[in-house]
Amino acid sequence: MAAAASPAFLRLLDLAHDRSPGARARIVDSMGAFVTDASHAPSDQERALAVDILRQLLLDAETAVRRKLAERLAREALAPIELIAHLANDDVEVARPILLENVALRDEDLIEVVQHRTMQHRLAIAMRRQVSEAVSAALVEIGEEDVARKLLENPGARIGLPSFGTLVERSRTTESLREPLVNRHDLDPKLAGRMYAWVSVALRRHIVRNFDVDPALLDDAIRDSLDQSNADHATARAKGSAPERVAAAIVETRGDDPSVLLSLLRAGEIGLFEATFSRLTGLKPILARRTIYEPGGKALAIACQASDIAKPIFAAIFLLARQARPGDKTVDPKELPTALSFFDSLDPQTARATLARLKSAAERHAGNAAAE
Repeated sequence: MAAAASPAFLRLLDLAHDRSPGARARIVDSMGAFVTDASHAPSDQERALAVDILRQLLLDAETAVRRKLAERLAREALAPIELIAHLANDDVEVARPILLENVALRDEDLIEVVQHRTMQHRLAIAMRRQVSEAVSAALVEIGEEDVARKLLENPGARIGLPSFGTLVERSRTTESLREPLVNRHDLDPKLAGRMYAWVSVALRRHIVRNFDVDPALLDDAIRDSLDQSNADHATARAKGSAPERVAAAIVETRGDDPSVLLSLLRAGEIGLFEATFSRLTGLKPILARRTIYEPGGKALAIACQASDIAKPIFAAIFLLARQARPGDKTVDPKELPTALSFFDSLDPQTARATLARLKSAAERHAGNAAAE
């Protein structure tokens, strides 16, 4: 072997015998250059031997030495796959540049890392310029929220329908997945329509604008949302919870979905409706009740417009709440058209500013009363 070896390789062998301080770093650096330098075209035998020597040296090399080699090889498409795979399975500070950038890694190499290394390794893989469906599926299967979010935010990641379906179901309870999911141009419209049941008002608007969703599918999603809301608060009531605690649980589960208010009103759960309205609008319970039942509906219109509660839901709350208020339950025929006209005249920014003033005034009044 030695007689037929190239001069460059013979110099490496001499360097490998060096036991002086810093020698290991020099040999690792030189070996890394040797296996990637196309100018001297080492033979297959020389390259294989150099890789074997390198892998042995890396077992005891300092982290800084291994990281320097990984950074050298990260963009080397022709680097030996055995060496690249070895570095990809190293500690994450060494493996990261390889996992992020090296294109020589095959799906099976990446899936091996996904299944046997740390979340930080998986985050690096999720951020690669290109991620195949197979690798995406392996990442999704692990079930880590941060990894799934990074994968969804990566435009170079290809995600198959089964993986999308899994992530959509997880988004029912994992809010951080909702926005990156609906921002994916390759999300199936049927899955986007399913999400309509539990995402925020803003994301619902995004779904309607950007996905060709069957209106019937949206109706099914709304019914699913209402059924789930009923189940949520029924379970909480069975445990003996107070309305405010039940409302907190409902809002936590259903997000800022205003349709839950209609579900509560239609079920006759007036106390829960009031507590949930208070949560959604940020109004103190006493001010929330005053806002709901005030004649004319102007305060209710301001609160709804400021809280992104759409006009049809505002109208339904207005009518249903009048049937639920203490004392006089009659509704003047002119009252609803006037309230709707006032609602239309409000822009959200003005409504939010007005609602903030109402809250501030109520807090000052409460403070003065307490001082007296």
